[in-house]
Amino acid sequence: MHPQERLRHEAIVNDYYRNAAPRNTDDGWLLLPEVPDTQEMLRPLVSDDLRVPHNQIDGNWPSKYDHLTAQYEFLREESTFALRRAIGLMREHPHLSELDHRDISPGIGIYEKAFAVGIILCRRGLGVRMCFSTFRAGVKIDWITSKRLTTGSLVALSPASDKFQRKITIAVVGARTQELLNQTPPKVELFFPRPEETIFDPGEEYVFLEETSSFFEAMRHNMLSLQRMTREESPLQEYIVSPVSEELNTPLDLIDLSNQVECMSFIDREAGVHTVRVPDYVVQDPHMNLSFATDEDVDHQYDVVNRPMPKDAALLDESQMDALRQILTRELALIQGPPGTGKTHVSVMALRVMLHKMEEQRQRAGPGVIIPPLIVACQTNHALDQLLRHVAEFEPSFIRLGGRSADTGVVKKRTLFNVMEELKESSPGAVVDPPGFRFANASMARMEKEWKSALAPFDESRQEPGPMDEDVFTDHLSPQHIDSIKNSKFQSSDVTSGIPPIVRWLGQDVSLTTSNHNWPAEQEFGFEEFDQEEEEVDEATAEKAREDDKIEMLRGTYIPLLDRSVLMASSIKTLSAKEVKKILTSSKFSNLNKLPPHFRLGLYQYLVNNVKQKVVQKARALACRWAKEVQDRDRGNFTKKLQVLADAKVIGCTSTGFAKYRPMVYALKPRVVMVEEAGECLEANTMSMFLPSLQHLILVGDHQQLRPRAQKPTHNFKHWDISLFERLARNTVDFKMLAIQRRMPPEVRRLLWPIYGDKITDHECTLDRPPVPGLKDFKTYLFHHENHEAVDKFRSTYNQREAQLVVDFVNGLIGHGVKPEKITVLTFYNGQRRLLTQELKKVEGVLSGTRIKVVTVDSYQGEENDIIVLSLVRNNFINDVGFLKVANRVCVALSRARQGFFMFGNVKLLEEAGGDEWKQVVAILRGQGPVETQIVTGTRVINAE
Repeated sequence: MHPQERLRHEAIVNDYYRNAAPRNTDDGWLLLPEVPDTQEMLRPLVSDDLRVPHNQIDGNWPSKYDHLTAQYEFLREESTFALRRAIGLMREHPHLSELDHRDISPGIGIYEKAFAVGIILCRRGLGVRMCFSTFRAGVKIDWITSKRLTTGSLVALSPASDKFQRKITIAVVGARTQELLNQTPPKVELFFPRPEETIFDPGEEYVFLEETSSFFEAMRHNMLSLQRMTREESPLQEYIVSPVSEELNTPLDLIDLSNQVECMSFIDREAGVHTVRVPDYVVQDPHMNLSFATDEDVDHQYDVVNRPMPKDAALLDESQMDALRQILTRELALIQGPPGTGKTHVSVMALRVMLHKMEEQRQRAGPGVIIPPLIVACQTNHALDQLLRHVAEFEPSFIRLGGRSADTGVVKKRTLFNVMEELKESSPGAVVDPPGFRFANASMARMEKEWKSALAPFDESRQEPGPMDEDVFTDHLSPQHIDSIKNSKFQSSDVTSGIPPIVRWLGQDVSLTTSNHNWPAEQEFGFEEFDQEEEEVDEATAEKAREDDKIEMLRGTYIPLLDRSVLMASSIKTLSAKEVKKILTSSKFSNLNKLPPHFRLGLYQYLVNNVKQKVVQKARALACRWAKEVQDRDRGNFTKKLQVLADAKVIGCTSTGFAKYRPMVYALKPRVVMVEEAGECLEANTMSMFLPSLQHLILVGDHQQLRPRAQKPTHNFKHWDISLFERLARNTVDFKMLAIQRRMPPEVRRLLWPIYGDKITDHECTLDRPPVPGLKDFKTYLFHHENHEAVDKFRSTYNQREAQLVVDFVNGLIGHGVKPEKITVLTFYNGQRRLLTQELKKVEGVLSGTRIKVVTVDSYQGEENDIIVLSLVRNNFINDVGFLKVANRVCVALSRARQGFFMFGNVKLLEEAGGDEWKQVVAILRGQGPVETQIVTGTRVINAE
């Protein structure tokens, strides 16, 4: 990269942070710190619902400021309410176990006997290593699979003596490596966002809390982006905060585009000119190569704005070709892809066309003209890896931001970290350390000596564990006092060789408070049940075994901390400041060997406490300086990474990753951003993508499948589970819907009629799917039973008898030759998922040694299999169907099967309480074949053939 370009990037990044700093304002949310403080965490929960307004889902927000304020208030409450609730419970009942709190705070984690045992002078931030006990969990914890203490989680610490009454310190989990967590006692490394509150005293005991139902890291960067956006202007924000003109929604085919280049922006409505907003860069040159979308050679300079899209010989169906045109010619393009209609295929095709166009522009551009990379964002890491694998087939120059890739092939090699590592080896000097980066590193290296000096009284590595050396007390003791200690002897022995003077003076039986942490026994506990999808556990286990410790580890000089306080028996005299002063100023005790033994420990402990106060004060001052250097280094590091990112053609990230790396993306000035899974993405997350440079935003998703998840139930009632994609679609912003599905046989697709009506049809490839072995010609079936449900300790619903029916049914399928990997068992409830997994593992015979995928509906969007078995679970006296009444979840559940779809549940309950969708689904099933009402076991039906 040219030096001028590096300087430009550095200036943009510095400007980004400078403008992001809080300014004088009366608007409280703009002044809120990145991480909540004690005052915020102690705020009464009762006031929360008044703070967060209703989401504006019908019509647009009155102003950009109102919109950003509401989005921020929502995210702030989402990120803190669970931990604040846990703190409130602990204040009322400080001695209860996790299980005692589970009904109110299901994700609570309580860790006691926590002590600081070391610090890590990490360039990412000052890490404090804490040891702790998990006794109050009441279970053994498998840290590989557990969601506890995830990096980026928010934790609240309080001295054990205070129990969250007045003193609360907020920290963020910096690293949770298996090496540390599997020690006895386990250890974790924390960042303290307010360096003046960093814990350094290794002798002070803490209790700390977490709440796993809310993940702070996923929201913190978006909150920062929203604050920053109040001082930015994005060309596309007017679609959200001002009324959308009718002109915007007029289909392209109905508009005279002959003079489009001259009128591509809003024109006074009174003038009566109807126009469509086309991205500025497309206006300048609307010609693109569409040969990728056809099976015949077409004009490589095809005018996608002024000519109709080619229909004949197209590799896309008509609705897909319309969607492609929408993507290429609309600055805000919405594409709805119902199940099986190929929305990823269309996205990849559009990326290929746009990347080809960008490459042509690069070749034509003169020196100094920069064509920025195209950004693709997905809601999940899994979806991002899938999309980038498609991109890799035609564009090798892509980079994946973030290290959480489960891919082991081409995508993993193209993470930013791995690309930079490869460059270091293949082209030394290709990436230059910016001045700010070098200066911060040099400053931090110099500070390491100060750290070691300041923490010397606590540094375990400086001497054998034992009391502080007498020379540490030079600020309190006179030279005569110190000399008298150095000349001490044991009162009962003349042996002095090899024994420190301070120990001889204190007495032979002195022991440190931290010389032996006596943790409560945990061996009698059983392992914690893991409330997570099994396929996620397996993926996480494999990934952690390979990469996690390497990624998580905080690298830097480690300084171990040891509390050199002494155990004080009840017979030992505790001295006040007045008494100590009297002793030290008395000529009688100028020789401290004359001080009675039962006073010596009291004097020593008083001196230690004073030294601790001064050490902590010095260390916190250093921590504030370290935090400033970390900030400067981070900015320089972003500039350094930009040298690599600027050469990429495509940059991929998750929606959370976009916000996290927003300063870098901002500096690249991208003009095109594509968001996959946009219907699942919180509006606040999508908003961070509205950059000043943005000319073209493409949202691909389906708002009739899964919605975003709001962690706090009351937020769903206020419509905060509505994505920007859905809100725009509800408010007449034009979108294209893919209409031909290639996944389900017609019998299964018909079940979606209550949701999509006649808007989707079947591709011919779905018409000749083979029958499911053992079930004659039935592609769908609903097995009825009336066995009642129950609730497990996680407050999740399960149905024991239904689980057995499902297991018998799956057993019968495999007995008829169906391969286990061709079957997926779906359910709406984690309790049923756990039960089904357990029951399938017990089965002998044809299931022995096989593995059936058992997952919840919420984790299966975007996935499919030949045979889907759906366990509906609900069966009760009060006609409550729970999640089954959520149409978006029902849509996903009904649409995963390529060959056969079979349900187990109570038909009567579905018809009476399931709502219109289920009534119609049952009616459709009755029209296609019988609904079995006499079923006892699934195998009886299968064997009926």
